[in-house]
Amino acid sequence: MKYLILPVLVFGSLGFASCSVDLNTKSSPSNYLDRVEASDNSSIQKRTISSFEGIDISNAINVTVTEGNYNGEVTVEAPDNILDRIVTEVENGILNVKIKGSINLKNEQIKVSFPHQKLRSFDVSGASVVTVIPTQKVEKLAVDLSGASNLKLDVVSNSIAIDNSGASSMKITGNVQDLAISVSGASTLTAKDLKASTVTVECSGASSTTVWAVNKLVADSSGASSIRYVDEVNLQTKVETSGMSSIKRINK
Repeated sequence: MKYLILPVLVFGSLGFASCSVDLNTKSSPSNYLDRVEASDNSSIQKRTISSFEGIDISNAINVTVTEGNYNGEVTVEAPDNILDRIVTEVENGILNVKIKGSINLKNEQIKVSFPHQKLRSFDVSGASVVTVIPTQKVEKLAVDLSGASNLKLDVVSNSIAIDNSGASSMKITGNVQDLAISVSGASTLTAKDLKASTVTVECSGASSTTVWAVNKLVADSSGASSIRYVDEVNLQTKVETSGMSSIKRINK
C-alpha cells in the first residue's frame, strides 16, 4: 500500500462554532491514555488500495463516491496527527474505513473519497455520512444503515435490500425490479423517486418510509411508524397497520 501526503491549509479560527466528538473504538482503560487530540492542520493522503465492490464505514467518517471507475486510489483528508489512525483496508472485497484507537475529533474532519460505479454493498454506522454521486449499476444491492448515519445514492438494479435502523437517514433514487425494506427506530427512508416493480416494506418504532411501487406493494407498519406510497392506477396492495402507525397514498 502506497501513501502520498499533501498538506492542506485549514482556517480554524474564523469564528465558526465547533463541536467535539470523542471516537473511542476500544473499551480498555489503556485506550484512554492513548487518546489523541486532533490537530487543526489537515493533510490529504493518497492511498493505493486494491479493488473492492462494497464499503463498510464507521466512526463518524464522511465518504464521497465520485464519478468514474475505480482507479486503485483512495483519498483521505484528516488532521495530520491522526492520519495513521485511519484504517483503509480491503477484506473479502469490502473496503473497511474506520478509526484505530481513541480520537478527540472536531468538526467532521475525516473525509474519504474515491471513484466507483459498481458498489454492491453499503454498511454504514456510527454517525457516518456517505454520498454517492454516480449511478451505481449492479445486479444486486445490499444496504445496512445504523447508528444515526446518512446515505444518499442513485442506483439501477434488479434487486435491492435495505435495513435502516437507529435514527439513520437514507435517500435513494433510480430503478429496481424488487425492493425489500426494513426501517426501525427513529429512522427515515425516502425512496419515492426509486421506481420499483415490487416493494416489500416493514416499518416499526417511530420510523418513516416513502416508496414508489408500480405493480405490487406489501407493507407492514407498526408502533408509531408511517409508510407513504406513490399512488399508481394498477397497483396491487396488501397493507397492515398496528398501534399508532399509518399507511397512506401520496401523489407523485
